[in-house]
Amino acid sequence: MRELDRWAAGSAALSPDEVRSDYQSVEVWFERWPWPFPVGVRRRMVQHLVDVHDRWHAQLKTWGEPYYLGIWLFEPEFKGSQVCATAGWRAAEYLQRHDPARRSPPPRLYDGHPRDLRRFEWTSWVHTERERLSGYDRADWPLLLRRARSVERTGDDVELTFEHRAWYGRLADGA
Repeated sequence: MRELDRWAAGSAALSPDEVRSDYQSVEVWFERWPWPFPVGVRRRMVQHLVDVHDRWHAQLKTWGEPYYLGIWLFEPEFKGSQVCATAGWRAAEYLQRHDPARRSPPPRLYDGHPRDLRRFEWTSWVHTERERLSGYDRADWPLLLRRARSVERTGDDVELTFEHRAWYGRLADGA
């Protein structure tokens, strides 16, 4: 957990040049940690993502220009979950992830979270991707086969279909 806490502390400041030219994000990528992350670790990560979001929000409000700031949560693996900030032309592009027709509550796993995720408006999407089993280390195959939505033999390889759910959250006041 100390590694997680250091990661969050090192993500406090925004780079105006990076945010204005493209985007800045703080992503969850802890390759050494057990995968999928245990529930307690994911809840702690969400706590840090919300804290980073709130620090960045305070900074972005002082810039006096349109911006996008959101928290992205990915399940079931949680890898890639992040806080994302952008300003200028990219802000409109990122806002498209918040389609009112896709409104949903935050992921159930985080109900009652101490950082009150209900203050965010959430939209959810399901992403489907196909992967070849041969592209992974043999040691990971049993887990991948269990997590795949479907498994299909294709010649000398096996093709796996995965479904990932993404929740995109931003403050209900539109910031």
